[in-house]
Amino acid sequence: MSDANELRTDYAFEYVSGDRAGTTSTVTVVLDESSLDRKNLPRENLPDWTALEYQQCSSCPLSTAENTRCPAAVALAELADVFRGVSSFEEAVVSVRTNGRTIGMETTVQKGLRSLMGLSMATCGCPGLARFKPLARFHLPFATREDTLNRMVGSYFIAQYLLAAKGAKHSFDLADLKAWYEQVHEINRSLAARMGDAWEGDAGSNALVLLDVLAQELPMSIDADLREMEPWFAAYLDG
Repeated sequence: MSDANELRTDYAFEYVSGDRAGTTSTVTVVLDESSLDRKNLPRENLPDWTALEYQQCSSCPLSTAENTRCPAAVALAELADVFRGVSSFEEAVVSVRTNGRTIGMETTVQKGLRSLMGLSMATCGCPGLARFKPLARFHLPFATREDTLNRMVGSYFIAQYLLAAKGAKHSFDLADLKAWYEQVHEINRSLAARMGDAWEGDAGSNALVLLDVLAQELPMSIDADLREMEPWFAAYLDG
């Protein structure tokens, strides 16, 4: 039973093929409802590659004097333990229970893990990934490219509205969003270098690749993609 100030998401992978057929792996993500910070990340027996100074991102603002571990690496270390030796294309029924909803899908482990990885990394405490927190609050498992574009741009414009309401510097130009996605790409590359062979299977590395593909493509195509969405907003534009 979740605390009144917590948000809980349960990911259950029931394997339907390979050596693990008939078994289930479950990961629970618990967030503080106010800060949207992950509350139940592992704190002990962490691998060496989670040390902050190991392959630290060039844009990382965290100090090794105050932070011994990379938050995103800690989040991935948990998943590496759960999915150790699992193949990317192993088939599974992935059930996600979050915020009073349950969503299930027959898919491959890498696609289910991509969704879980995105949620865990967004809320782990990494400053470079913190802008994903509003999406984590309204987590949508198995989101498509269009889902992500709509939610990310919507989140960005809500933030600009709130800045404007405070009289703070703001911009409805998407240049800042595009530049931030370039930083996300750098973080993903750094994490891939950190992990190396730690997963003992390709499910985790391929899930991270799937996340990074979107991080690379979105800045380049965002203007064209939004123009393609224009007919959906006719009720606003025609007025």
